[in-house]
Amino acid sequence: MRLKKNKDDSFFHPFEIAFCGFPKSGKTTLIDKLIAKLSDELDVGFFNTEEDKSCDLKQIDIQIKMTDMDILFIESHHLSDFPKFVFISKDDNYDKIIDHIDKNEITEIVGVISEETLDPFDGKYPFFNREEINKINSFILEYFHKKIPKNIKGLILTGGKSERMEEDKGSISYHSELSQVEYTKNLLTGICSEVFISCREDQKDLPHLKDHNLLFDSFPSVGPTTGILSAQFFDPTATWIVLACDLPYLDKMTVVDLLNHRNPFKNATCFLSAKNKLPEPLCAIYEPKSYIKLMQYFSIKRPCPRKVLINSNIKSLSLMNESALDNVNTPQEKEMALAAIHTTGENHAN
Repeated sequence: MRLKKNKDDSFFHPFEIAFCGFPKSGKTTLIDKLIAKLSDELDVGFFNTEEDKSCDLKQIDIQIKMTDMDILFIESHHLSDFPKFVFISKDDNYDKIIDHIDKNEITEIVGVISEETLDPFDGKYPFFNREEINKINSFILEYFHKKIPKNIKGLILTGGKSERMEEDKGSISYHSELSQVEYTKNLLTGICSEVFISCREDQKDLPHLKDHNLLFDSFPSVGPTTGILSAQFFDPTATWIVLACDLPYLDKMTVVDLLNHRNPFKNATCFLSAKNKLPEPLCAIYEPKSYIKLMQYFSIKRPCPRKVLINSNIKSLSLMNESALDNVNTPQEKEMALAAIHTTGENHAN
């Protein structure tokens, strides 16, 4: 199998690590113990490249199969390019693997694991005795936490045609003189490195959009998934907070709550609807690896983002403010929202 690194510097999964060494060095036994320990808090995938080299699985097939795993352990040859733990043991292969490491023929070494207690490399690499399960476990968690995407960008979806509302929903002012686009953008202030407005190209000259960072659809229009995929295609390494523009009851507290409970190992973090307990896809955090799942459903013409989340490994949350995600689609609902917001007199963007 010829492997090529993805844009996030991984081969199969953004949170992957390999266990490499000669046969009978204790790799499989340790992997089993680590999976048993980590499975209380994470969904751990496992793939053995040595056993599966002869099969018909291609790299993209493995990526798709592993999308719903939080992390991936790989049992692989010690000369592979994966970031890896290298196992050394006191047997006939001991001098061989030491020689490979000394000559830098083994790359991407994350740590060395041995049945011995003495480090043959004098601290050059993190060193563990293979019985130190808790220590290795903590090291792996710390290693993966360092790989969590730090670049969080915002995406406000405004590309709908607002046919029932009979005016562009993003232009409506529910909060003082702010358009709903501006109000929603303010909710992401201080949270995102950049905020983009997802829209159709024929909307670019609308007064409430022209002064913002616009992101046009780069996929055929099939609803909100088009905007999400376009953002992920624009920057596949970013984590995207996605908000719809027709949520006038949404407040800063709800957005901060979403961010505070983000689980970057899942495909997405989202709230469950207060009405039907289904995932709310238009106030959600989409991790980079969710692109594969969204594309999968897009390609079979089932692009509903809620259905994607229902069938994905996600972190789901309960709403503190049960009306925060009530959307407004008709002139009647607009008048009700204006009356309710003006009655409370609250500035929800603060």
